[in-house]
Amino acid sequence: MSHRCDDCEEKFETLTSLRLHDCPEADDEDDWEQEREEHLRQIRKLEREENEAAKRAASTELTDAIEGTETGDDTAVYELLAHYERHLTEVYLYRRQGNSPCV
Repeated sequence: MSHRCDDCEEKFETLTSLRLHDCPEADDEDDWEQEREEHLRQIRKLEREENEAAKRAASTELTDAIEGTETGDDTAVYELLAHYERHLTEVYLYRRQGNSPCV
């Protein structure tokens, strides 16, 4: 009597050979896990790039105010705080609308 695998429908002469065989669909699961891991790596890479872009954008906007604070300009401190608060508000409103952070 032959035995058939329910998953891959391969036929076997003995029950032992059926139990010991490696179904090809198991490889598909491994491929799926590899694709998932690759997708997660891509997401992490995009998040890092987004964070770096945000840092660059913020640093170019605030550079003058920071330099002003280093030279002792008191008004530059207030300007720096205003830039920072405006940036935080923009990010908050953007995220509140259900968007991913884009700074």
